[in-house]
Amino acid sequence: MKTADIPNNEQQRLDLLEHLKILDTELEASYDEVTALAADICDVPICAVSLIDKNRQWFKSRYGLEATETPRDFSFCAHTILADDVFEIPNSFEDERFKDNPLVTGEPRVVFYAGHPVKATDDVNLGALCVIDNKPRNLTELQKKALTVLARQVSNQLMLRKALKDLESANLRVSEENSFKTKFFASVSHEIRTSLNGVIGLMDVMKQTNLDDEQSEMVTLASKAGFNLLHILNDILDLSKIEAGRVSIRKESLLIRESVQEVVKLFEPEYLKKGLWLKMNVAEDVPTTMQGDETRLKQVIINYISNALKFTDDGGVTVDVMVKEKGGVPLLRVDVTDTGEGIDEVHLQKLFNVYEQAESKVKNASGAGLGLFICKRLADLMGGTVSARSVLGEGSTFSLEVPL
Repeated sequence: MKTADIPNNEQQRLDLLEHLKILDTELEASYDEVTALAADICDVPICAVSLIDKNRQWFKSRYGLEATETPRDFSFCAHTILADDVFEIPNSFEDERFKDNPLVTGEPRVVFYAGHPVKATDDVNLGALCVIDNKPRNLTELQKKALTVLARQVSNQLMLRKALKDLESANLRVSEENSFKTKFFASVSHEIRTSLNGVIGLMDVMKQTNLDDEQSEMVTLASKAGFNLLHILNDILDLSKIEAGRVSIRKESLLIRESVQEVVKLFEPEYLKKGLWLKMNVAEDVPTTMQGDETRLKQVIINYISNALKFTDDGGVTVDVMVKEKGGVPLLRVDVTDTGEGIDEVHLQKLFNVYEQAESKVKNASGAGLGLFICKRLADLMGGTVSARSVLGEGSTFSLEVPL
């Protein structure tokens, strides 16, 4: 008996088999249908899809064969992977390489063998689609052609599996990279925020000292810049937590009117200082309470009202609370409408994308364009939606809808 030579690309073959995670897997109809058809066309009692591992050949599919694997040293298919076309042994007893092979002298009595390589890439043979008989014979040209075509179908299955495994690996790498970036941003943002809070605190202390007008203005500007940077860092921290899946939504009873009113009152001094009005309207059919996450609900409304303040120079802002129904599901809807300059349709469609701002406002406002994207992600987590509509020269309305 002569064992098959080891292919030049043996390590590449074994690595690919490991990557496919196919060895010792369950039977699959897509392979079993091929072996049954090949056995029928070639008129043989045995057919198999054999994959050549380091020390064994393992059968991904087998027709008329009880064994699930045999030693590689005995494998006919180990010879087939060295070929490019059909490898045929008409009579093993007349072939010096196989006449004393245990698979010939014993079960399953491989007297006739024909196999065609199967592969998951163009240049790496992983195994073979083989047909076996216990009596001498030859395949017809038509049967050889059929075996070749069916082996190609097995190769297509293996190539598809490789593509899926490649995609899984790529997704895993992206996930790991994103996880690292998220943790890194969170860590760095936390450290910067801690230092920045100290600087802002120092600015507040300096305001209480005897400063001339120019010094006082410089300290005020520095303090505002610090608060703007702190707001951006807080957004980055929020986003990193959301992207890392560390934000959970609580379902607790909350007072709807009171919750929204608390947010409105929080902004009243800033609106008065800017000479704007801030109104709140609650529809009569709005229930007193709902089950939801009050903190996250407020966070979205705070962002809406803060943006409206930032981008409105005349008039004011109205906060409308109402009940809507979609598909038979009652929703709490909060609209924040401003009398600002409005947003054109092109930028309106992008507002809830990460790092997006209305271009007409960028020069007048600071920020990283994370706020509305965070609102969208929070709404998603709450099972709700966000939206915006605007008319240039008249103003904009930002809406939040969450299940009641």
